[in-house]
Amino acid sequence: MQASFQQPPPQQLSSQQPSQQSPRRESRFSYKNGIPPRRNGKWMPDHQCGPGNAVKRFFEGCMEFRGRSSRREFWLAMLFVVPVTVLPFLFPPFGTLMGLLWSLSIAVPFLAVSIRRLHDANLGGWWLLLGHSGNIIAAAILAFTAVGMVFVGIGAIMMIPNEMELDLHDPDTFAGQLLVLLYASFGFSGVSLVIQTCLFSLPGNPEGARFD
Repeated sequence: MQASFQQPPPQQLSSQQPSQQSPRRESRFSYKNGIPPRRNGKWMPDHQCGPGNAVKRFFEGCMEFRGRSSRREFWLAMLFVVPVTVLPFLFPPFGTLMGLLWSLSIAVPFLAVSIRRLHDANLGGWWLLLGHSGNIIAAAILAFTAVGMVFVGIGAIMMIPNEMELDLHDPDTFAGQLLVLLYASFGFSGVSLVIQTCLFSLPGNPEGARFD
């Protein structure tokens, strides 16, 4: 006795055929557009953003001290911020004024993105004080130097050559020691710059999500 063979209905045949996948649509979280800065009210890092998006996120997050910013996002923003900050000072006196105003306008956004970059490396914002330790020492030295220069100016006005030498090139004089302190402040600022570069170059750490 031969078993009868029943051909499945056309609907079953069509369901058994491999379905053709429709072409994937480009996600709005793609490399081209970058991810949205906020998700559920939290500032999220973008590890594949472009230069324009990084600068945009820099200014959009001017008051965002929570959340995280990726290493790529931070340094691409700095490639724009640093030259724009330095160049005006090359054209005094108007450029100096514009440079100071610009520096004041980006102070808070820079502080915010710096703290978020530390968060992305699973470090608290207080680590920023370590990065600016050299600048703090340099500011104290400059303040002392400024006060000292006042006394030098008073000595020059009063013409007391025997008690106060005004030769800046002689380190044994008071004025010369002030010049040495001025150079030392530049050195401390350089140390601070190296520390900040190391901190901001740390790779992202998933455990930094605790700062979201």
